[in-house]
Amino acid sequence: MHQQKIIQTYIKVKDCITKPNDLLIHYIKKEQTMKMLLRAVMPLEPFNSMVHKGTVGKNLEKIMGDLKPESVYFTLTDGERTALMVVNINKPSDYVKYAEPFFLLFDAECSFDILMSADELKTSGIEEIGKKYA
Repeated sequence: MHQQKIIQTYIKVKDCITKPNDLLIHYIKKEQTMKMLLRAVMPLEPFNSMVHKGTVGKNLEKIMGDLKPESVYFTLTDGERTALMVVNINKPSDYVKYAEPFFLLFDAECSFDILMSADELKTSGIEEIGKKYA
């Protein structure tokens, strides 16, 4: 199965070779990008102190401006303020770029969950895996 995926990816890239280079580069980058849900759980402190000082909005704006997430939502997780962001990870070192601002400014705990669309799930091979392990 893994070998088949590599072959399919090679065929997809090979099919693009006759197209302009910028299309090939865009196609390859799209294949390598992984959509992730970043969950940043921020404890009461230092968040409350920033609220009292009037700096929390500025700090969040700074982070969002740097990270440019696809979407952002705020909620509570076990009573703690939580930011949920959809981000695109291109390489493993991107995790640092997304998590460190929350670690440094908010003493947050960060986690990343892989996201996939319904179309991606359809092409994941889940039904074949289900048959194999039934």
